[in-house]
Amino acid sequence: MKKLLFLLLTLFPLHAFSLEIVTDKNVYLDKSLIKQIEKQSQELCKFTDCMEVTSSLLNYLGYKTSVKGDKIFVESCETIRKVILKGVPEEISDSFETIRIILLKKRLSKELLENVRQLLLLRLRSLGYRSCEVEFLKEATPTGYILTVEVNTGPLFVVNKIEIVAPDEFKPFVKEIFHGFYREPVNINRIKSAAEKIEDFFVKKGYYNVSIKYSLIPIKEKRYFIEEKKSVVLFIKVKPGKQYEVRFKGNRNFSTEELKKLLTFKTAKSVDEFEIENSVENIENFYKNNGYPYVKVTAETEEKEKKAILTFVINEGKYVVIKDVKAIPESFEIPEIKLLSGKPFSLEKINRVVTGIKIELMKKGYRDAKVLYQLKEGTLILKVAPGKKYVVESFSISGDVISCYRKLKLKLPIPYSKKVAEKLKEQLLTCYVEKGYPSASVKIEERIEENEEKNSVHLMISVSPGKRYRFGYVLVDGLKRTRLKTVKNLFILRPTEIYSRKKVVEQYAILSESRLFSKVNIDSFKTDGCISEIIMLREGQRLHIKGFAGYGTDSGYVLNGLLSSTSPLGLGIKYSLFGNYRQKEGYDAVLRLTKPAFPSKDYEISYAIVKKEQIYESFTTDRIIYNFAIGRSGLKYLKQTWGMEVAREKVTETSIKTEKNFVKRTIYYAQVYDRRNNVSNPSKGYMIGLKFSLSGGVLGGDTDYYMTKMKVLYLLPLFRKSVVALRAGIGIMEPIRGSNIPIQDRFYLGGAESVRGYKYGTISPMDEKGNFIGGNAYGVLSVEERFNFKKNLQFAIFYDSGNVFPQTKDFKLNLSDWYSSVGFGLRYITPVGPLRFDYGYKLKKIPGQGKGRIHISFGFPF
Repeated sequence: MKKLLFLLLTLFPLHAFSLEIVTDKNVYLDKSLIKQIEKQSQELCKFTDCMEVTSSLLNYLGYKTSVKGDKIFVESCETIRKVILKGVPEEISDSFETIRIILLKKRLSKELLENVRQLLLLRLRSLGYRSCEVEFLKEATPTGYILTVEVNTGPLFVVNKIEIVAPDEFKPFVKEIFHGFYREPVNINRIKSAAEKIEDFFVKKGYYNVSIKYSLIPIKEKRYFIEEKKSVVLFIKVKPGKQYEVRFKGNRNFSTEELKKLLTFKTAKSVDEFEIENSVENIENFYKNNGYPYVKVTAETEEKEKKAILTFVINEGKYVVIKDVKAIPESFEIPEIKLLSGKPFSLEKINRVVTGIKIELMKKGYRDAKVLYQLKEGTLILKVAPGKKYVVESFSISGDVISCYRKLKLKLPIPYSKKVAEKLKEQLLTCYVEKGYPSASVKIEERIEENEEKNSVHLMISVSPGKRYRFGYVLVDGLKRTRLKTVKNLFILRPTEIYSRKKVVEQYAILSESRLFSKVNIDSFKTDGCISEIIMLREGQRLHIKGFAGYGTDSGYVLNGLLSSTSPLGLGIKYSLFGNYRQKEGYDAVLRLTKPAFPSKDYEISYAIVKKEQIYESFTTDRIIYNFAIGRSGLKYLKQTWGMEVAREKVTETSIKTEKNFVKRTIYYAQVYDRRNNVSNPSKGYMIGLKFSLSGGVLGGDTDYYMTKMKVLYLLPLFRKSVVALRAGIGIMEPIRGSNIPIQDRFYLGGAESVRGYKYGTISPMDEKGNFIGGNAYGVLSVEERFNFKKNLQFAIFYDSGNVFPQTKDFKLNLSDWYSSVGFGLRYITPVGPLRFDYGYKLKKIPGQGKGRIHISFGFPF
């Protein structure tokens, strides 16, 4: 009945409720927020008390409000808008930003100010300002409070005398440690660090349970004026504790140094019954994991006047190699048997196998299974006692108001374990959370009926749904230059829809991946049956510039730059201008406009204008390309692009008989399946790229051909700082209706991105005059090992091989006929990719070229 009434009120509201927000003339409230609230309230008021929701939300945002009729009056803003720090010494300047982050845009409260006070006092007192005070002054403005934090440091406590109580033989060492404290401000952190050094010194010499105490004693001085400094005595008292000499007896097969590493005394910095017991256990486990199952270790302590002798007596027992592994019953299969058979006895590996057996049995419903092991003349016998099988044969459910049990898809009977119950509980909770019940809880109890062969289980599932919530207000704050309506396509949360935590996470992902914002934060506020979402955004940089310059024998002078801007005109579009100049290879300049999450959240559109010059050995080409593309990135690993290009191309500086001017129209499809763990500096995973394009044909233009390219990349981590990268690529193109493919569109290899060691574009078929004229097919293979030897530096060695063939029918996978090079490289890793230096040495010579080439470029070669 309630659902029917709600549906009728939603479809046929009794009246249109109008909410109005009135701000005092001395209070500033963002007009964009007022507009959003008033517009969304028209729907929100249909199912909740929107006066209460709106008033509570404004209070949450830092505004003091009152309600009169259908109007909400905003009386004041209690948010901290500006923070001024006064009297804070330079020594804690690193805390300035932290204090501001804690206070800015937070609602002013006693708790907040007290937290900041304690933080400052803690820092100041640790630096020697022992009688410091912190005061707060607040000034109300239309936009919130200006908070002034005033620090009265008081006198600086200075160590003018050091008194040390310690054994005579160690007193000089302690004095040396604290010598640098004389006439210096009291710094508690430094004192603690010095005390730790002294403790470590004694532990290295075998003294444990060391006691180091310090205190500060004021020096009384007669002064008739306010002191900026106050003298104190730093009093240090050191008791070394007892010295222990550790010995081992009976260790025939392992050295004393190996066994000392197993002791826990140095870590705990003490010797007591507990640490001795832990050390005994560590030694026994070490032996049992290295072939000695019968080892026994005891500890004996001999007390002397100034020191104690602690002896670990070891009875190693027999060394055992497991010749065979058997199970009882014999029909039982042992998982991971290779870990044990033919290997020295290892308790750790046996426990791993035993745990694996129990897990497998538990999956089958034997949750009380026991596994014992026994050694008999080199044979390891595993006695498996599964116990009774637990089987779920029935269940009952209560409180399931939206029938989520249907999603369980329970096909009874099923083996039962605690994990089965946990999975059922998780599935039910997920269902309820996604249906608007974020505070739902599920309880599962079991009733067991014991039989001779099995235990029948009846599950009693009770659901407490809690209150059902809808999305309340969805407010966007923080936009300064971007108009909200131009980025509406980025938002999927809608007021009055059923609440879904999954949808909130998805909203965060869409905003973050749009690359329009440098910061995204979503806060949730719950009240009166709805959860409002406050989305705080910080736009990306209005202007961002980066680039580099270099020189290479292959390319000459190299200049590379990127200029980007996020929504400079307020349209929610990212603009980027990329330029790449290579003296001997040409240049390209790309102006790209990208609109994310358009026409829907899983897609984005882009428009680019490309001006490009390519200097090949036998000709030069100039291109102007107009590109329109739609990209799909909604899938987890797969990215797809559909695009169309119109290009005007011109061939110059050549003796090749060919057309000089072209108009080319192309449609293409490209996809990348990327399972790499990182885009800018990957260390494992793989990537598969495929591109298909059609030029001319029904599209018109001066060229008619189709092209297919495929690239596979695989990354394999070898050691902690080493990665092997493998690349294979292939490409083919075929003319349509017997037309000729222009020389500038054919395949060429050589250069920094393909076969290093060869000049750009010189791996290519040649005509009778020796001109490089490109081919209709190519293949390339590369292997590269990358070593990370410093935080941002990487060294690489590589092998590249490739060839270009006149026609696709000429393609041969014969590496002996391909052009190959070996070499090394150095990379400086940046957040967006590496700045790369490579040297490649030719294994197959080309007339007129040297032995190798130097390449400077940005990004990985593959």
